[in-house]
Amino acid sequence: MLKIWISKFPDGIYTSNGKIVFCQPCGQKVTCTKFFQLKQHDETAKHKQSLNRYQQATSSSQQPFLTPESFDTEQTDPFVEDLCDALIGANIPFFKINNQSLKYFLTKYTGRHIPDQSTLRKNYLKICYKNSIERIKRHIGNSFVWVSVDETTDPLGRYAANLLVGKLDVSGFYPPNLIAVKMLEKTNFETVSRFVNTGLRDFGVKEENVLLMVTDAARYMIKAGKALSVFYGNMTHVTCVCHALHRVCEEIRGKFPDVDELIANTKKPVLTRWGTWMTAVEYYTTNFYMALF
Repeated sequence: MLKIWISKFPDGIYTSNGKIVFCQPCGQKVTCTKFFQLKQHDETAKHKQSLNRYQQATSSSQQPFLTPESFDTEQTDPFVEDLCDALIGANIPFFKINNQSLKYFLTKYTGRHIPDQSTLRKNYLKICYKNSIERIKRHIGNSFVWVSVDETTDPLGRYAANLLVGKLDVSGFYPPNLIAVKMLEKTNFETVSRFVNTGLRDFGVKEENVLLMVTDAARYMIKAGKALSVFYGNMTHVTCVCHALHRVCEEIRGKFPDVDELIANTKKPVLTRWGTWMTAVEYYTTNFYMALF
């Protein structure tokens, strides 16, 4: 029935696999259980604008379109998916796509309808996430891995845990990949252990392939490492030397309250970034009188 409906329109404008109708100019599926619904879509201003751009593009070069065999009932537009992936990769916020100048530029030179930011967030963000996870899985394969977990706070003071997994290979070092982020109500060895175990299980890492775990030297992290070693028998837990040095710096900071007050009343360092307080001390040691006068 759907193929009969689309045959009443110019060839190539609509395609169907017998289950849904896909509008090539608009780059989206058209929900229609009656012919008049398809006709209504065909008469919308958005479709007419997209059709005009589509015809201009196809007149200069043959624009590929989806065949009935290339999509199913959950079909997404490859162009929009790639656009979403590019924005994420370039660290460009989705709301930028609603900028009229940018939208006009992309529409002009691609001949495609540029979706609203909400479309990217609702329909494509999860797809790009799943594709990224699959790429990481293919890269790691059945290799041994090392993991790292860290906890930080966001601007609202909420606790966020991050889990990274890296490939262990004798051929060289491979940068780790972030595979899980979760907001925690509180941070202790139980919440961290559960987060790591769930993240590795969902990612599909074999328990015997986890050889190394790297964390800071916080007490709850050490306790979490001991708890996880029960499940990951081959895992060695290593604490970060930089964190140990940072704790030494924190002890020194506590012994010199006047110096701490000086630094706090000028350019305050980011205390959670290790060594920034000591760097500030070194600066004022050399430039104290210049900064004072």
